[in-house]
Amino acid sequence: MPAKKRTRAHLQRGSAASRMSLIENNTDTRSVMIEYVPYGNRTFRFKKYLELCPAYDETGELLCLEYEPIGIHVFADTREELLAELAEQICMLWDEYACEDDGNLTPAAIRLKRNLLAALEEV
Repeated sequence: MPAKKRTRAHLQRGSAASRMSLIENNTDTRSVMIEYVPYGNRTFRFKKYLELCPAYDETGELLCLEYEPIGIHVFADTREELLAELAEQICMLWDEYACEDDGNLTPAAIRLKRNLLAALEEV
């Protein structure tokens, strides 16, 4: 198997640029290695790099990313839009679950909150 080349991608979202490391293999389904995710005036940092592998949906038209432990499920027409959706969903998950009082969450939502807090932090 040939060695994979690592590069940096910059995704514009509002006034912030999202820095996500990529493993290149010349397709829209190349792996996404995430450490920092800036969104607006906020930045989230994964405690360990998170590697996600985009795949096309059953129609072959939409790119999808999923990572069930922290509730990620995004889809879009292009890789650029997919990464923008990913940044937006990480911010939403953080606000809706990680920052919420346990008393306002269901048992499943509390598990999601714990997984989010274990995986990333707002810096």
